[in-house]
Amino acid sequence: MRHRIGGVLVLAATLALTACIGAGPGEQTTAGSGWRLLGEGLSGSAYRTGVATTADQMEALWDEAGLDGDPPPIDFATEIGVWFGAVYGGDCPIRLDDVVVTGDVLHAEIVIRGYPDGCSDDANPHAYVVAVERTMLPDRAFWVQLSADDPPRGEPEERTFVDVDLSEPGSTADS
Repeated sequence: MRHRIGGVLVLAATLALTACIGAGPGEQTTAGSGWRLLGEGLSGSAYRTGVATTADQMEALWDEAGLDGDPPPIDFATEIGVWFGAVYGGDCPIRLDDVVVTGDVLHAEIVIRGYPDGCSDDANPHAYVVAVERTMLPDRAFWVQLSADDPPRGEPEERTFVDVDLSEPGSTADS
């Protein structure tokens, strides 16, 4: 009985946290503090990230992420575009919950239900392209990664280094 009560408490805490972030279990969050989702889909390459600070860069980033149509508008004076090329096992639902800055790393908080024990070993790409407010960015060089942790071995492209201060309105990164 004690185990069951713990499970109920965990479920209650999970539901309360989910209500706070605005999405139910399995539902995709479309915005958070300092960011908004522009597009997502089962496309692109896994273990990849990228940054866009101009309309041309955004068009290229959108294409690299494998998303259809044209990217939604971004005010590049106050926002940048960021691509997170996540990876998941085909039988485990995936969801982007948040985009945050931890130290010098801008990263996604991605939830894969069932991971690691309940997921298949196949590696499927899932692209998330977001607009991030410049006020959220570090005021120095920074990294863009899928998570706060270092990328997995053999996947150096998962990390994008931005060598300029993009917190300044209208500043641009090299393509």
